[in-house]
Amino acid sequence: MADVKCQAEASGRLPGRFVAWFSSVAAPAPSRLVDATGQPVNGPWFRVDGMRIVASRSALVGTASTPLENPINLSASRVKSGGGVWTGTRSDGSVGTLCPTGATPTTGIAADVGPTWTDQKVFDAKCGDTLLLYCFQVD
Repeated sequence: MADVKCQAEASGRLPGRFVAWFSSVAAPAPSRLVDATGQPVNGPWFRVDGMRIVASRSALVGTASTPLENPINLSASRVKSGGGVWTGTRSDGSVGTLCPTGATPTTGIAADVGPTWTDQKVFDAKCGDTLLLYCFQVD
């Protein structure tokens, strides 16, 4: 469902195939960054305004204090947001808390470039809340 939303957002605005940075029980988010043939996509990735987000896939889940070069805070339609983002992904790339578990799900903050871009502890999202998704072009 998350990938469908990403593709719909990009449709008519951006070429290619997009997947959500979103973990599931079956697959952590980094493992989902693959092309149509199943080969890992290594980056780099850019925002729609041309600003580089990250040089490589490994940087997304590295131990750097600022893994992102620029925040992922622009949608395909160039709408800027600094709000909460569904990720289900810890800063090391592993699967975080997912819905519905009864616990606070793992979310990120679109305005951040540190590890909180994907795993923050300040915002208490609840399953059913309306949050953003990060979408990565893979083809």
